[in-house]
Amino acid sequence: MAGIKKYLDKTCVESAYERVRECFNRFDKVAVSFSGGKDSTVVLNIAYDIAKEYNRLPLEVIFFDEEAIHPTTIDYVKRVAANKDFDFKWYCIPVKHRNACSRTQPWWYCWNPEEKDKWIRDLPENAITHLKGFKKGMNVPEAYRLIHKDYAGTIVSLLGIRADESLRRLRVVTQRNVENWITMRGKNEGYRAFPIYDFVTEDVWNITALKKWDYNKTYDVFKMAGVPPSSQRVCPPYGEEPLRGIQVYAKCFPAMWHKMLNRVHGVASAWRYSNTDLYSVGLKDPPNGLSWKRYLSLIMDLYPDDDQIAIKKQVNYLIKYHHSRSKKPIHDSETDLITGCSWKFLCQVVIKGDFKGRTSNNMADKADKIRERKGMSLSKAQKLFGR
Repeated sequence: MAGIKKYLDKTCVESAYERVRECFNRFDKVAVSFSGGKDSTVVLNIAYDIAKEYNRLPLEVIFFDEEAIHPTTIDYVKRVAANKDFDFKWYCIPVKHRNACSRTQPWWYCWNPEEKDKWIRDLPENAITHLKGFKKGMNVPEAYRLIHKDYAGTIVSLLGIRADESLRRLRVVTQRNVENWITMRGKNEGYRAFPIYDFVTEDVWNITALKKWDYNKTYDVFKMAGVPPSSQRVCPPYGEEPLRGIQVYAKCFPAMWHKMLNRVHGVASAWRYSNTDLYSVGLKDPPNGLSWKRYLSLIMDLYPDDDQIAIKKQVNYLIKYHHSRSKKPIHDSETDLITGCSWKFLCQVVIKGDFKGRTSNNMADKADKIRERKGMSLSKAQKLFGR
C-alpha cells in the first residue's frame, strides 16, 4: 500500500475542499449521498461550505433509510433534514440488503410493505416511499441511479468513501493516476466523487472537532461501550462485515434489539456465533476428517438454488484467477504465494456468502502477508511459481 501513496505539500482537508470546489465548477448539479455516518458527515459539511461560497443553495442531500438503524442516528438525520439550506430527500423504499445471518434467507428488504408487522420503526415524517422505475430486488446503488434519471444537465454525487477502510475501497481509487477520486457511474448516469478518499479515521474526527460540526451521537454510545473506532458502524448489522459487531446492538440499544431479533432470519444465531467458525471466523479443521475441497461442495449445497449459482460463480472466478497466475495447484489449506488462494479460503468465501466479493478481495492481501513473512517479493514468487 505504501508503494502507491504520494505525499503532497498540503493537508487532506485542503485537498478535499479543492475536489469539491472542482465538482461545483464542472457540474450543473452536485448532490451528497448521506448515510448519517461520520464520513458522509464530513463530505456534507465541506459541500455545504462550498455551496454557500458559490451561492448554490439549496444543496441536494440524499438519504436512504435502512430501517434497522439506531435512534441516535435517526435523531441526527432529523437535525440535518431540518436545515432549510438542504433539499433533503429521505427515501424509505424496500431495497435489497444482504442478510449474512442466514444461509436459507440470505437477503432482506427494509421497509418491505409485506412485512410491515416486523418493521423496527414506523415510517418517518416526509418519507419518500415511491421511486419511479424502482423494482423489487434493486439494491441502494441501483435505486440511487433512478433519482436523477430524467435530469437533463450534468450531475455528480459526493460519497464519503475512504481508501483505508478496506482493500475493495482502496482499489476503487487506484484504478487511474489522474482524477482517481471521480468516476462515471455509467452511460448517462452521472458521476461519483470521493473527495475524502485519502482521509484516515483520525482526519475525519479532527476536522469535525475543529469545525465544531454536528455529528451522529451513536459514536459516543459506541465509545462508552468500549467499541474501537475501526468497528464503529452505523449501518444495520446484518451484512457480512458489520455482523461481527452485532452484539453491540444488544448491549447499547436494547429496545431496538428486541425488534431486530424478529426482523430477519438467523439473528439470534448470529448474535451467539457470529465470531466463531460457524460464520467463518477462526476456521479450524473441516468436520469428519473431510478435506477443505470436499467440504466446499457440501456447504455450497446449503444455499437456495439461485444464491448457490451466484456463490459458485464467485468461487469459479477465484479458481480461474488462481490458475491464470500460478503454476501450483490449489492447496487444501496453505495460502498460495502469488494468488492467496486455497480450498480453505474458498470455504471462507462460501460460508460467509460472499455475494459482493468483499471476502474475495482479501485473497491477494493474504498472499502479501505470507510473502512478507517469508521475506519474498512478488516478483520472485512469480519467477518461481508464476505463469
